[in-house]
Amino acid sequence: MLRTTRALVTSAVLFSGCTIETIKYRERPVDDAGAASMDAASTDGGGRDAGERDAATADAAADGGLDEDAGPCGVCAAGRSCEPVGGSCVDCVTDAHCLSRGTPACSAAFQCVACVSDGNCTRFTDTLACHMGECAECSATNDAACGTNVCDVRRGVCTSLPERSAGACSPCVSDDQCRTGTSCVVMRAALDVGGDAELGAFCLPLPSGGTCSNPYGPTSSMLPAVGTDTPVAVCRPVRSCQALADLGVVCASDSDCGATGFADGSCRAGRCTTFCNADPQCLVGWTCPASGPDVGLCVPP
Repeated sequence: MLRTTRALVTSAVLFSGCTIETIKYRERPVDDAGAASMDAASTDGGGRDAGERDAATADAAADGGLDEDAGPCGVCAAGRSCEPVGGSCVDCVTDAHCLSRGTPACSAAFQCVACVSDGNCTRFTDTLACHMGECAECSATNDAACGTNVCDVRRGVCTSLPERSAGACSPCVSDDQCRTGTSCVVMRAALDVGGDAELGAFCLPLPSGGTCSNPYGPTSSMLPAVGTDTPVAVCRPVRSCQALADLGVVCASDSDCGATGFADGSCRAGRCTTFCNADPQCLVGWTCPASGPDVGLCVPP
C-alpha cells in the first residue's frame, strides 16, 4: 500500500522590496516500509530523536557514573552489575565484579562476601591465598608465596623465618617453623596464674606412645594449632615455656622468673625455678618435693 508524504518546497516572491517565503507542500508516494523506517529514525517513542537519546545517555554516564551496558536491567549505577535472569542491578554476578580483597567472593544472593577458598582470590596476583575470609599473601594451607620461609598464619604474610628452625618451647608463627616432632600451638596461662590469658604460640613436643618426658610430663594436653584452632595433643610445661627457659637463671625476686605479668616462676636462693606437681614436670635430675619448704617447686640436684 502506498502512502503520501509532503515535501517542503519554498519559493521566494519579491514584493515591495522585501523577500517573502511562500511555503508549498508537494505530496509524494511512500510505501509502508519506508514510512516505518522514517518514523523510527525520527523519534524514540518518547518524543526524542536518536541523537538526543544517545547524547542524554552519554551525559548521564559521565555525570552520574552510570554503566551504559546494563542489558535487561536498564542503566545500573557505577559499581553495580546487571543480573540478567532477574533483570535487576546487583553488587555482583561473578567474583570478578568484587574488587575488594576483604570481600572477594560473589554469593548466591549476588553480594560480595568473604572468601571461602583460594579460588576466590586468583585474580589478585599478590594475594592468592584465602586467609580468614580475605585474600592474603599466604595462609595455613597455602604458603607457596613464601618459598623456604614460613607464613605467619595469623597475619597471612610471609616472614624471613626459615622452615624447621624453631626447637621445643620456642615461639612460632607456623607449624612449618617447628622442628620435626613438635607442633606450633597456642598456649594459655594456668587458671591460677592469669586466668585464660594467652601466653603466645610455641613449638611443643608431640607425645611418644601417649606419654611425655621431662620437663613436659607425664601426660599430654590438647591445645589449638596456631592459625586453624584444630586441637592437637602436645606435651606442655605446667606453667609456661618462659618459666622453663629461666630455670637456674640468677634472680632477685619472683618477677624475674617466668613470663612477664604471670606468676609462673619463683626465685629461690637467687635462682629461678618453676612450679610442678611431679618430677617429670621438671628438668631431668631436678625433683618436685611433696613436702618441705620447696613443696610444689622444681628443685635442682
